[in-house]
Amino acid sequence: LQRLQELTARIPFDDRVNNQATIDDLDLGLIREYLQEIKSDLFEPSASMDFKDLCQTMLIAKGPDEDIRPVNVGLLFFTNEPHRFFDRSRIELVWHQDDSGKNFQEHIFEGPLHKQLRGVLSFIKTNVIAEQVQKDEGVAEANRYYNYPYAAIEEALSNAVYHKSYEYGAPIEVQIFID
Repeated sequence: LQRLQELTARIPFDDRVNNQATIDDLDLGLIREYLQEIKSDLFEPSASMDFKDLCQTMLIAKGPDEDIRPVNVGLLFFTNEPHRFFDRSRIELVWHQDDSGKNFQEHIFEGPLHKQLRGVLSFIKTNVIAEQVQKDEGVAEANRYYNYPYAAIEEALSNAVYHKSYEYGAPIEVQIFID
């Protein structure tokens, strides 16, 4: 029944109004931080704009003036606790230390989607990716080798975060194995 309802819905999940939330669930600080980070022309005016107007301009809130509500994508990016509205909207990273399946570290990244992504990528870059430097005699440059290609990991995780359907309560799972 849920799948049939989804097929008949013409509005993508990200753009749907969330009636479980109010515009007060959106965080102006997160919004302005994001606008500044992406160098949006909206950053300066956002300091003096009416909050409802700002949210409507950014298309993160919709509805009549007397009952404006956030849309799902607004809640995923601009509230500190999106898991209040979307069950298990987090990244779970499991770092296996050996092949036994018993020795591993688990790390959970929560918060706004773009901050989750940055957090998990920073963790992988700092703790998991290792560099080996090989210096050949008579050559000025050294050869550098990495155990995992960071650019590929960044692309895969970005796609997982930004193209996931948060309509279903399942986290993004990252499994890191020794090989």
